[in-house]
Amino acid sequence: MYPSRAKVAGHPVHPMLIVFPIGLYITSFIFDLIYLSTGASFWYRMGFWTILFGFVGNIAAAIPGFLDYLTLPPNTEARQTATYHMGIGIALAILYFANLLFRNWGFIGENQTPWGPVILNLVGVLLIGIQGWLGGELVYRYGVGVQETRLAREERLRKTA
Repeated sequence: MYPSRAKVAGHPVHPMLIVFPIGLYITSFIFDLIYLSTGASFWYRMGFWTILFGFVGNIAAAIPGFLDYLTLPPNTEARQTATYHMGIGIALAILYFANLLFRNWGFIGENQTPWGPVILNLVGVLLIGIQGWLGGELVYRYGVGVQETRLAREERLRKTA
């Protein structure tokens, strides 16, 4: 087990914060789909704003995640998985920052279909799924950010006694 070093009241911060960018990024993709089906530019603008707030949340969640990464011992499966998880996270931050730049503050010209930002959003949502799976591996398989329970501690002490 590798308990989190970035905690508030004993709870790891990274999982508390990461739900915001995940939810906002996926919502922006849904807004893009609504825009494509209705043509109402409101949804395209809302996609821009959800990505912007998601990006801010992404940076905020990455900081405690990186602090936890630094506590993992080198040359372990947990560290290797965390490296992949972090690499995808960096790629996502770059992808969504590029998406913001392409969106021109949410304004779109007449009769334009913004395929570039929509495709970036689709790729981003797919990468979020992969990164989330790796994050789950870190927690459930390797115990990253997990504190040893009283029962597990008693069992461990009983085996060593």
